[in-house]
Amino acid sequence: MIRAPSGSCAGGGCNPVAQALWKVKATRSADEVADFIRKLRVYDVLGQDDAGTWIAKTFPDLLYIRATGIVYGWQPTNKWLAENIQSHGPLGEVYPDTQWATEGDTPAFLHVYPNGLHNPDDVSQGGWGGRFSAEKRTGIRGMECMEGEDATYDPYLMYGDAEEGGETIARWKPAIENDFEARMDWTITDQYADANHHPVAILNGDASRAMLELSVQPDDVVTLDATGSTDPDEDTLSYH
Repeated sequence: MIRAPSGSCAGGGCNPVAQALWKVKATRSADEVADFIRKLRVYDVLGQDDAGTWIAKTFPDLLYIRATGIVYGWQPTNKWLAENIQSHGPLGEVYPDTQWATEGDTPAFLHVYPNGLHNPDDVSQGGWGGRFSAEKRTGIRGMECMEGEDATYDPYLMYGDAEEGGETIARWKPAIENDFEARMDWTITDQYADANHHPVAILNGDASRAMLELSVQPDDVVTLDATGSTDPDEDTLSYH
């Protein structure tokens, strides 16, 4: 039996995750806790409470990401939202105006969005949710108000932003916006032809969104063949 990993998108703080982990630790054996941890992934946006550092300290084997400087790199402008989201039918009408910043917590979801760019378990590959360090690091602090609280758990280990910072999400901004706009178009028409749809990318005969791994040796010639890729709207495809 294959058991898929579970994820936690911790935008407003990690205290619900911490509560669940505390209960598991208090009610299960060490082996059962370890098995539970192996199935869990946490994407923490900005470190908005010290429950996250408690988790990282208490469960060092947990796949724990803390995104800090990268989370706003993808954000659309208020003008773009008004023209492409809020103007689109009943669903768009209830999309709220910006209070502080637009959807700062969304990268936690984008990290596991299955678009074929990366394996979410390999955080150094990078996708719509950003790219992160290949190794865990110490001392990744949360929001400024958490500085002292986080320090009480030193040393703790987390995966943090890659060296490119916000660019690891900003590079995908046009694609993210196009996807968002297309999905809103789907909500206001019952005519398939009136909206845009995702192309089907095929690599070496594989049409899934799973990552493909190739085993090669130095000096091997690696062939990447996109033959068969199609677009349901019969738009022109370009790729390199």
